[in-house]
Amino acid sequence: MDAVRTSRDGEFVTVQNRDSDVRVAKRNGTLFVHVFEKNKPRRSEVEVKVPMKVVDALFSGDKMSWIWSPDSARFLLREIRN
Repeated sequence: MDAVRTSRDGEFVTVQNRDSDVRVAKRNGTLFVHVFEKNKPRRSEVEVKVPMKVVDALFSGDKMSWIWSPDSARFLLREIRN
């Protein structure tokens, strides 16, 4: 994750196929994941914005223990505020 954090803003990857487009980028300290599904009855689009501080917190320490920790929400909120 250090490479992502220290890289300049820009697009990391875009995957396009007949069903969907997926784009991952970083801008102003925020990681963006944008998904656009083309073949749904109604247009389906999702954009996730995650501050790099949260990405760092998710990948710090024991890689998966935060998922099962009852204090994970408080931990993430604390990391965002710092």
